[in-house]
Amino acid sequence: TGVQTCALPISLYRRALAIREKKLGPDDPVLADTLRHYAVFLRKTRRNEYARQLELRAETIDARASLGVTTP
Repeated sequence: TGVQTCALPISLYRRALAIREKKLGPDDPVLADTLRHYAVFLRKTRRNEYARQLELRAETIDARASLGVTTP
């Protein structure tokens, strides 16, 4: 079914996010890219609310990076 088809990609995106955040930190632009890619997938599967949360987080990371702000 569609739910089963989406379960694996969602699991893989969540794992990728966890690994990248642990390795790179919560404010790394690479993490923002992963968030955006995940959000695109979520929009295609009609999970718009969660996709928007990820997009906002990516935008925040990008804004902080452009200002040179990092998390200690």
